[in-house]
Parts: sequence; C-alpha cells; structure tokens
Amino acid sequence: MPHHLPYSSLTFFFTAALLVVGFRSAHRFLAASNISFRLALGAVSLLFWFGLLPRAIPFVFAFVVYQYALLLWALRSGQKNFRGWALGLALLPLFSWKLTDGFVSFGVHWIGLSFMTFRAYQVTFELEKRPPFFTYLTFLTFFPTVLAGPIDRYQRFSEDLERGYLRLDSESLLAGWRHALLGALQKFVVAAAIQTFWLGRLNGASTDPSEMAQTALAFSP
Repeated sequence: MPHHLPYSSLTFFFTAALLVVGFRSAHRFLAASNISFRLALGAVSLLFWFGLLPRAIPFVFAFVVYQYALLLWALRSGQKNFRGWALGLALLPLFSWKLTDGFVSFGVHWIGLSFMTFRAYQVTFELEKRPPFFTYLTFLTFFPTVLAGPIDRYQRFSEDLERGYLRLDSESLLAGWRHALLGALQKFVVAAAIQTFWLGRLNGASTDPSEMAQTALAFSP
C-alpha cells in the first residue's frame, strides 16, 4: 500500500501521468458523450479509494454524508449559533478516530482524515449555498490531496470543475508537468539526500541541544 499513496513513490507519479494523458486523449470523446469533467474526475477519485483502501470506503462515505448533513443543517437554520454547533460537530469524527487509534477493532486504515476534516470545516464555515453532493464528495475525497494537501478552497475547486475539459490545454499541461517534475526532484533527490547524509546520522531520541537543533533544521522548509 505505501507505494501507491499520493506522492510516496515514482509509481504514484507514473500512475498520475497516465491518468492525465488518458484524460487529455479522451476528453473530446467524454465531452461528446455528455460525461462531465466533474463526473469523470469524481469517478477516478473513487476508484483510487476502492483500489487502495477498500475497507475504509464505508467509513469515508459515512463521513462525507455526516459532514454534508451538518452543512445543510447549518445553512437551513440561518443562524450563527447553529453554524457554530455544526463546526464543533464537524470535528467529532476526527477526535473519535484519534482517541480510538483509528478504530483498530475494525482493522481499518484511513489516510487523509485530517485534511478531509479541514476541507469540510472550510465549506461549513464559508459557504452560504448548498453545494451539489457529488461535487462536495469529490472535493473532500480528491485523492492527490488527501495525504499532504494543499488545503484547497471549495470555491476554487468548484470553478475548476466547471471549466472542465477546457483546462486540459497544452499550457496547463506543461505547467502541471513542471510542478510534478519539481516535486519529484525535491522528494526523491533532495529529501533523500537530506535523509541519507544528515537526518540518518542523527539520533532522533537525543536530548542534546545541538542534535535537536539540527533535526528541527533538517525538517524545516
């Protein structure tokens, strides 16, 4: 499983590249078939969850439904105190997960719960209108961001979905490749070198101020 987590290995980058090429090659067919970009991207994201963490699917879906219900409750009430309660209750699944050590008794591994919670929190805090459920589901479970972010905003994400296949132009693809190559270089070359020649030689349990300072510095941006 670790080799298929977002940005964890070259396998992920290779798979993502294949998906981009596939979207680019098939976007005219998909558009002509009235298959929206929102639906296609959401389907790919759900396939990622089914392929990587199938046992977590019921928990993920229940989490999304729970957060969506809180959002609707807050929007329909129209009062700030209800939204405050909704924001507080939005954190309940995360706290429960942490306190029970990930529902160990269920044998379930669930990555990205923190980022999904932050995204749900942002939507409940900012939105004034009910979002489409499938868009909301795709936003919370979008697989490239569930492990390491960034914490995107729903409004920007939704606008990208609306623009759909128009974003699959040569300029956007080249910009995306540059970012992907830079990220791969930083992870598999720079970070690996820091681990091998710096962090790997430090004692992480040491209380020596010098080693503690070096460890903190190595983890800093």
